Amino acid sequence: MKIYREKDVDSFALAGREVAVIGYGNQGKAQAMNLRDSGVKVVIALREGSERMKTATRDGFRVGKIEDVVGRVHVIAMLIPDEFHMDVWNKYLKGRLREKAMVVFASTVAVHFEGMNFDSNIDVVLVGPMGPGDALRSEYRAGRGLPAKVSVMQDASGRALDMCLAYAGALGCARVGCIETTFKTEAELDLFSEQVVLCGGIPYLALRAFEVLIEKGYPPEQAYIETVQEIRAIADLMFRYGIDGMRRRISTTALYGGKVAGESLIDDEVRDKMLSLLESIRSGRFYKKFKGERPVNRQELEAIPDDMREAREKVSKLFISDVDRLFGR
Repeated sequence: MKIYREKDVDSFALAGREVAVIGYGNQGKAQAMNLRDSGVKVVIALREGSERMKTATRDGFRVGKIEDVVGRVHVIAMLIPDEFHMDVWNKYLKGRLREKAMVVFASTVAVHFEGMNFDSNIDVVLVGPMGPGDALRSEYRAGRGLPAKVSVMQDASGRALDMCLAYAGALGCARVGCIETTFKTEAELDLFSEQVVLCGGIPYLALRAFEVLIEKGYPPEQAYIETVQEIRAIADLMFRYGIDGMRRRISTTALYGGKVAGESLIDDEVRDKMLSLLESIRSGRFYKKFKGERPVNRQELEAIPDDMREAREKVSKLFISDVDRLFGR
């Protein structure tokens, strides 16, 4: 596995070049601010009538319509949700970019699963920070950074890798390290980890455990602490020391109980389900289903499933804020 660091970055590769950031959500705003603070000239490109135009203007950025901006800049960062990549490319970017311009993606899901085809005279790269925009921004301001995944899909200029690393460096990612990957690997691994571990596995396991404790009469606030709040302590140990290091740092009771229960809960049936999910991802069936069933807006998606919302409501906002203070959140 190749990892690029600051010593590998040509800090002058972006000199005199202008970056258009398409989108001004969590990731777009953070990347735009980090780029600007690194001395890069940035313009925010949004669709006409976007509510985020005023926000970006208040934050001190020049703002323009996508179709008015993309043809004159050197770098275009596609920082909108995956499901809109194809439409925006076809409507606003295809055939409009300058010779040897570079298009940067933070996610390769749409590129890979929708088979996006790009003009042959441009560079296409991945710079995917490994964390949300808030963390990317706060780590940059603290003099640190988030690691990122990088890849070159198309190199028309002959300097796509240099430009890709320069962009990652301007985000602060090269301070930690940029991991070389491919668009295919990134797309498939990203979806699998989200579904099986990060956004599907951990939250739903915590929810079911919370519900079991409530059904058996345990106080909701204490059940919440044990099944949700304490995840951070174990996650921090795993992040810092790995799974083996985490196991060396917990009690014998916790170690034994975790082994017995873990082998019982995460059995061969669960493994088979994981394999099934991976096959659904790799075959493109998941993304096709997502595109076909995608709710009209995020609010609809966030409201699913109802039992997760109801479980959260069992613990009052006042109590959660108290617990947050207790745990230094």
